[in-house]
Amino acid sequence: MAWTHAQLAKKFGVSPATIGYWKSQGCPVKGSIEQIAAWREEFNARDPRKQGPTADAQIAQLKRFLLIAETKKAQEAGKLAELKRLRMEGELVPIEEAKKLIAALTSQARTRALNLVKTHAAKFVGLKSQVAAERALDELIRQVVAAMSSAAEGK
Repeated sequence: MAWTHAQLAKKFGVSPATIGYWKSQGCPVKGSIEQIAAWREEFNARDPRKQGPTADAQIAQLKRFLLIAETKKAQEAGKLAELKRLRMEGELVPIEEAKKLIAALTSQARTRALNLVKTHAAKFVGLKSQVAAERALDELIRQVVAAMSSAAEGK
């Protein structure tokens, strides 16, 4: 049976241009599918582009991969050592510990903020100007921020 380049390309999963190239290299495109497949296997076996790297090239590539892996391992070991040092010096805390501290500080800040009205309302009664109110609020906010800072530092 005579095959078109498009039919052969579809059958072998290549482009019609590849079929044209095969034909120029001696492929029996007018033969049977079995003949074309056998020619293709022989052609691929002769084609140096279809052959894998030599054993020496494979060994060299494996040595490069090993060197890269060893370098990455050494880098990670250095990072781990740095993390351990920071933890020993108290500069690094576990995430759960940090979460608990943040939750406690947030709760404390919320309680203090909600109590501001009760504890400081009298300071604002009778203020006659916006400037006086701003000064009183500024002083109050500074006191709250200072208290929060002290709590965060564990004082």
